[in-house]
Amino acid sequence: GLFFMRFASASLCVSPECMRQVSDLARGQPRRLLEFRPRYEASRLAGVPPTPSHDMRPFRVVFVGRLTRDKGALDLPIAARLVESELPGQVCWSIWGQGEAEAELQLTISAETVGHCVRSCGWAAPAKIAEVYGGA
Repeated sequence: GLFFMRFASASLCVSPECMRQVSDLARGQPRRLLEFRPRYEASRLAGVPPTPSHDMRPFRVVFVGRLTRDKGALDLPIAARLVESELPGQVCWSIWGQGEAEAELQLTISAETVGHCVRSCGWAAPAKIAEVYGGA
């Protein structure tokens, strides 16, 4: 909270809920909150198959992006371990992308002993990513 009150000159938030969370952490005194909405070209998502039923197991979580510490890629195996401890075998995670944290991600997956439910898949072409999105 102190960070958002005193040190962050602004916070970019992707939703009203994110804005509320930052404001709560800053005890209602964040320096500046800016909401933005990411946009995607419709053609990039044209090949995405229909979303599977929410009841399908295992539930699939997908991360697609640059593998860097600041994007949260290294937090995913830790989150997976926590979820796995509560819901064993019910959630699987796939991490798609490349970046400076690839080797550290592999080490974190091993250290958290979640290799059975977390895969680091590397880079993939947009058509493959559309298929991955559809399965999650």
